[in-house]
Amino acid sequence: MYLHYDASYRTYVDFFTELWSAIDADIVKAELRLSSTMVLGSDEEKGLTKALRDVFKDSTHLLCVKHLKDNVTNYMRNRCGVNQLTRGEMLEWWRKCSATLVSLTLMTPLPFNTPSIP
Repeated sequence: MYLHYDASYRTYVDFFTELWSAIDADIVKAELRLSSTMVLGSDEEKGLTKALRDVFKDSTHLLCVKHLKDNVTNYMRNRCGVNQLTRGEMLEWWRKCSATLVSLTLMTPLPFNTPSIP
């Protein structure tokens, strides 16, 4: 779902509050097999992550690996001026680490509640 109208906390809270009230009915939860502890994923956009935490209080928030990779790439390119070859090497290391983390996560259940993003 793409929700970047104006990227403001208020817009996200309004949307998620409306969404939650629509799916909060017992019959909807039963039909969709939803629990109050949903797992939600997004990038690190501050307004979005704060709204998710505030509206879906009992849910787990995961960060999307693709968005994290894009953020790292943009940071290296635009903030640090890292050349393309070095970026490629660093992103290959990132890919290997991500694959290892996914493998470990699939083998070992981790606690679901993620810490808040500062």
